[in-house]
Amino acid sequence: MGRDDARTGSLAPRPIWRLAMDKLTEKEWTELIKEWCAQYNGGKHQRAGQAYMNALFIIREDLYKQLAETEDDCFYDDSKIINFIRKLN
Repeated sequence: MGRDDARTGSLAPRPIWRLAMDKLTEKEWTELIKEWCAQYNGGKHQRAGQAYMNALFIIREDLYKQLAETEDDCFYDDSKIINFIRKLN
């Protein structure tokens, strides 16, 4: 299974290990929550987890790519929101 490599635009194998992930700054958390509100309450009819992942994509695409398709990805499962928050905090 491959993934899109944003630097080259090519498909590269997903690494078995992952480097330590960056955390959101205080300013980024504020922006994430503002964007989450726009996504969740803005008439887009998204579940909370979808709105969080979409907001993260807008605020920090690099972190979105690190979280996507992991046990902390809450896009399809709102019960993973707490894992998502812990990972970014």
